[in-house]
Amino acid sequence: MFFASKRAQRVVLATGLALGLLALGACSGGGGSVSNPLPQANQPTTPQGGTAQFALNAAGMSVALPSVAGFAETLTIPANNAAAGTNLTVRVTSLEPAGMPKLDPDMHVAIPFLYFTVGTNKDVKLNGFPGFKMTIPAGFTMGNMPVKVGWYDPVGGWRHVGDFTLSGRVATFTPTATPITLKANVTYIAITYTCGGPSPSPTPTGVLSCTASGTGAIAVLCIQGGSTSKTYAFAGKGLASSDTVEQIDISGGATGGGSHVVHTYTSSKDILYHACSGDEKHSRVFCSSFTSPDLMDINGLSETDTEFDSGATGVLNFSGTSGTGGCVICAVAFDPMDTAFILMDFDPKGTGCVFSNCGRFQRMGENSHTIDMNVSTTDPNENPGYDYVKNWIVSPLYYTNPSKFQVADFTSGKLYTSSAVSNMTQPDSACIDVATHVGDAGNEFNNVETLADLGTATLSGSTLTVTTGQTTLTHSNSEGLDLDACGTDSVIHVTFFAGEFSTNLMGFGLLPTTSTGTTISDWAFAKFPNTPDAAPWKSAFDPHPIAVFNDPINCPDCAISVNQGATWLAVIDLNKLTKAPRSAGDSHVIDPTYDLVAHGVLAYYKL
Repeated sequence: MFFASKRAQRVVLATGLALGLLALGACSGGGGSVSNPLPQANQPTTPQGGTAQFALNAAGMSVALPSVAGFAETLTIPANNAAAGTNLTVRVTSLEPAGMPKLDPDMHVAIPFLYFTVGTNKDVKLNGFPGFKMTIPAGFTMGNMPVKVGWYDPVGGWRHVGDFTLSGRVATFTPTATPITLKANVTYIAITYTCGGPSPSPTPTGVLSCTASGTGAIAVLCIQGGSTSKTYAFAGKGLASSDTVEQIDISGGATGGGSHVVHTYTSSKDILYHACSGDEKHSRVFCSSFTSPDLMDINGLSETDTEFDSGATGVLNFSGTSGTGGCVICAVAFDPMDTAFILMDFDPKGTGCVFSNCGRFQRMGENSHTIDMNVSTTDPNENPGYDYVKNWIVSPLYYTNPSKFQVADFTSGKLYTSSAVSNMTQPDSACIDVATHVGDAGNEFNNVETLADLGTATLSGSTLTVTTGQTTLTHSNSEGLDLDACGTDSVIHVTFFAGEFSTNLMGFGLLPTTSTGTTISDWAFAKFPNTPDAAPWKSAFDPHPIAVFNDPINCPDCAISVNQGATWLAVIDLNKLTKAPRSAGDSHVIDPTYDLVAHGVLAYYKL
């Protein structure tokens, strides 16, 4: 927890402990500024402070810091490469130190309380982010748990490092395993905070936190345990020919990373699971298989699972399923209106289907494990979109050229089809902004993105009447499959794109903020950086293992993606991605010299 000033290597730890609000990509859904809604409780009436100085020990050490305003603090320095004569000076104060860098617009501290200015006289590399323990005085209100640690450096900007654990009146932050280097004459900042006020970007009506969009193949759950809130991703490893589903702690968001698999669910039937979707309210996850009719029903809270036969028969075939011989269950999406999961599979009773690819959408009760509704289609999409506010599956026709939009309405149980949409050809996936009800679908083999105003669309008979518009997302890095996978953040109205077939591009499109818009106003693409094992990123095949979700505490406005070998999961901060600097030669390409990992735009988690 540091800040180093420009003279000696001064490091400051700012403790906005009780009622601090820092949006930092960990408390809010987007940009803007927030005024302090809370009183200045517990502040000392006069400035207080104290100073300690000691020699650094290369083996690591714990030191008691001066007590200020009733707090008792201990700093734990991990092993390091400190040369002989390296001294550390810590000053604890109750007022913000002069020269503290201004917080980003996405960050706002409501009530900073203690500040720790730490300086060394020589450069030093620490083997991890330092630990900190604080005994909180009686009568001091902690606010909304957990207490978090934010970190600033001039290269990467602000990022969320991790969370404190609370036992009684003692808050503890354990040193991390990720090394940090403190350079002389460079300013660093760490701050502790809680999420005690309103989000700078309020969550629109109907948008569910911690619920992954559409039928992207990764589930997300947020689970509150005591004083901590954890965010988990659930990824099936079927594409790696593994019969396991991994539960990964991604609470560190796009500034975390590392090895955080907390549980592995192994199929008792040797089934390969490919796609997962989650019910955040009940901590349940359903995972489906391309090669089997079975489903795995996971309880993320108890870390238990059961497997059962869904009754699916036959296979559907798409361009990205050739490696598995088609898909038995091709997509799964949680339906919060009915506490059910919607599955897409082959319809054995279907007739008149394009290339005999008869599909259906079936609603299965979460607890009953039985089907209570199905809607058939003659030309299903690889990864349909799902508007859980309207309870509509939105599935552009895949093989029909030009394509049409279809809506499977799970209120009426009927299918509605639009007229043909010129230049919409083989849309590989669809996604929905459930706040504005703008749907989008990208062509598989070119960069044409079609938007549909589903907010004002009408359903009559079997006809969907909808206004559409198109934007060609041109950019100089195009690999031709740039729009194959998509997921939409309905808080900041941004769609995340990823490729397929071993490509390594990701990107975003800025959607309209009202239902009547049908064009994308801005977009940009970037290459995934190499993974921590120095391998290039390769995008996976179907079922497009990506998801987009909004966790206001740990990971607001985040996208996640699993690579082709199912060895790494990437977490992307969409707010930071949209604000990343652009290439001088192409405004729709993110500057290739901009380090996405160092700037907290992306972090890799080991699977």
